[in-house]
Amino acid sequence: MKKGTDEGLIIIAHVRNNHHFFLSIGYEEVMDEKRVYINDPNYDLEYYLYETISDVILYQLLSA
Repeated sequence: MKKGTDEGLIIIAHVRNNHHFFLSIGYEEVMDEKRVYINDPNYDLEYYLYETISDVILYQLLSA
C-alpha cells in the first residue's frame, strides 16, 4: 500500500468482510498501527487499519 501510494497509483480496497470498497488516499505507520487513509462517503472514518483490508485493486493513469 505504501509503495503504491508513494508512486501515485489509484488504490481501491475491499473491507468489511468483502462487502465494501473505499478509495485509499494515503498510508502511514503510527506506533504499531498501519493506517490506510481513505475517501469513503458511506462511513465517517479517517482511516482503516491495514490488517482489515482483504484485497486491493490498483490503477495507473497513463497519458495518451
